[in-house]
Amino acid sequence: MNDNIVFIELNVLCVTILALVLMKVVSGLSKSNRVNVSFARVIIAHIFMTIFYCVTGLLSDMGAHTLNGINLILISRTLCDIGVYLSVYSWISFIMKTEKPFFEKDKKGVLIWAMPFAGLTALSLYSPFTRMFFYIDGSGMLHNGDLALFQKVVVYMTALLASSTCFTSSRKYDDSDKRKLVASIALYPVLPFIAAVAELYTSGCFVPAATMLMLLMIFFNKQEMMIYKDHLTGLNNRSRLLRYLEDRMKNGRNGLYAIMMDVNHFKEINDHYGHVEGDKVLAYVADSLKAVLDKVPRKTFLARYGGDEFILIINMDSEGDIKNLVKAIKRKVGNFGPGLKKIPISIACGYVKYDKKYCDIDSFIEAADEAMYRDKYKNRNDNANMMPEQAMSG
Repeated sequence: MNDNIVFIELNVLCVTILALVLMKVVSGLSKSNRVNVSFARVIIAHIFMTIFYCVTGLLSDMGAHTLNGINLILISRTLCDIGVYLSVYSWISFIMKTEKPFFEKDKKGVLIWAMPFAGLTALSLYSPFTRMFFYIDGSGMLHNGDLALFQKVVVYMTALLASSTCFTSSRKYDDSDKRKLVASIALYPVLPFIAAVAELYTSGCFVPAATMLMLLMIFFNKQEMMIYKDHLTGLNNRSRLLRYLEDRMKNGRNGLYAIMMDVNHFKEINDHYGHVEGDKVLAYVADSLKAVLDKVPRKTFLARYGGDEFILIINMDSEGDIKNLVKAIKRKVGNFGPGLKKIPISIACGYVKYDKKYCDIDSFIEAADEAMYRDKYKNRNDNANMMPEQAMSG
């Protein structure tokens, strides 16, 4: 009896903590934020799994197997298995949203990862009749079926493949915070796997607590990353830039460039079109910069420095490569933004290569800022005799 009370309390605690985390995630949820929506689904799937994990365990111990001729323990065990499949697949889907550049190539990938779990779900639904994954003996005891080992191998091998893919991609990031988040997502199956093995040799209940702890680690790492995100553009903010540069200026400084960028005539855009349209311009510029950098085979760090200023940190082999990148940025941003009332947009860019004469981060950024203003004033002088509406296109 005491063991049952501990078992219930542990599972209720896990469900309660996951429910609180879910409320926190949902409270700041936006349908456009696919990563947060996906993470909410992971939590819901784990709550579902934990509930039926608990119910199955209690029914097994209490011997309450039937209600009006319906075998409750077989139904509960089937739903528990489906909860496991949903938990692992929702986690893989979460990886796809988080690691799209490295992980998800097309929609076919979603179907490929879903196939093992669709097959296992069908087999679990048939198990009460075929004894493949589980069955109840004549005394009412629940046992693993002939293919129970196959079931577990498929689940853990699929999770291991997804985990290794995610962990490999985490090493591609220079940003330590992003690398830590992706690594924590990749390590998700490890503790539950250890817990499942431990349950084979003990009478303990470890899996719900193990999964809860791994999800909490992911959640806390996500929250830490949010501190360093610019909410309007989705880019890194200044605080994160300073942390990143502090690390880069200690290690890997060869060929390190900073490109400072500023939207031309942004004050006039705000005054003429309004601040709502001004925010749309900043979001458009951020998306344009990301689109250009997606085609650059280099590790990059892009941040909103403040106001209408953006900064890019990148390693390049030559100044010629930097000039070509600046041209590509200006060309991309110079197109009229979709849904922006045909607002003419242009951007000033200035770059500087890291040198020992820059004794700290501030002097390095200041040099890039000065180069950017030289480019801005050059364009402004060229358009000095234009009306504001005309000048904004320069």
